[in-house]
Amino acid sequence: MSAIIIYNELIYGGYMRLNINDKEKVKKYWDFFYNHPSSSFYQDKIWALIKNGWNSDYFYIEKNNEVIAVAQVLSIYNSEAKKNLFYCPRGPVSDLYDIETNIELINEIKNFAKKNNGFLVKFDPNYEYDEKLVNEYKKHGIEFCHKMYSYVQFPFSMMLDINGRKFEDVIQSFSKNGRKQVRKSYKQDLELYVGNRDDIKTFHEITADMCERKGITYRPIDYYYRLYDNFKDNARMTFVKYKNEFLSCSFLITFKDYAIALYGADNLNIDLGQSYFLDAEEIRYCCENNIRYYDLGGVKSLDINDGLYRFKRKFTNNNIIKWIGNIECIIDEDSYQKFIENKDDRDYTPELKGNIAD
Repeated sequence: MSAIIIYNELIYGGYMRLNINDKEKVKKYWDFFYNHPSSSFYQDKIWALIKNGWNSDYFYIEKNNEVIAVAQVLSIYNSEAKKNLFYCPRGPVSDLYDIETNIELINEIKNFAKKNNGFLVKFDPNYEYDEKLVNEYKKHGIEFCHKMYSYVQFPFSMMLDINGRKFEDVIQSFSKNGRKQVRKSYKQDLELYVGNRDDIKTFHEITADMCERKGITYRPIDYYYRLYDNFKDNARMTFVKYKNEFLSCSFLITFKDYAIALYGADNLNIDLGQSYFLDAEEIRYCCENNIRYYDLGGVKSLDINDGLYRFKRKFTNNNIIKWIGNIECIIDEDSYQKFIENKDDRDYTPELKGNIAD
């Protein structure tokens, strides 16, 4: 097997440079990616275009002239570590149970990062938690980290499996309280508005207003333009209006048979159940467009007293996706310690191993 880099610049250290005019090799990479069951939009080349300020490099492994693993790796200078952070979001795209192949790919990427002023390479594969698999990797010197500071994505996702059901059947499957809240929202004269590029300013204003009230950071408006322009037909921006006032908004991204409410906000001025209404309408869209999975996004806690978890579980039949965690290849320990200093070190291992009651 051989690991090959797709890169537009000359990289020193014995790596092969792909001729970007070699359409056959590039096509093989992306054909494998789009057909692999663990592929994610975070590993799509489109995502690299959205991540302004990040560099992108592409790696793959071939066996018998067939691609068997790929990885898009993003990198950026980190001011805390004073070196470059390398991150493979929801990757590598591979059979994670083929440990030998993945270790070879991980080591190649780690060596690449080391030669390019990297202090850390981070992977978070698009696989659910499997304690046995985690232990097998540990035997081979690769450990999954489940500390809060290691997560870029959330440790848990709340995901609805529609599986061909009609919208009415999905709503009927909700808990009694969930059905009640959704039906109540449809009696409030709320209006769904599907926006276009001209409405990004409104989307950003609602988001900024909510985040400032809650004291949290938010993306600049240019980020949403890049998101909308690059995903094009796979982006849907929706709003809930009441008497011509915008109450809430959602930015949906679709990828194959999957959709995620990647960003959302509420103006917090009035509560007419607009969040229930908006999520129900996103579910309707998925049902009508043969999208099997609707991801309401991540949560940090599975405590029923946590408001975000309590809300999202109503729409997902409490279907919790526990992600396998993060592989952190530390290249420079001193820089890494500066990077994680004062960050949340909560360990999610007990929740990943435990069973969650309905």
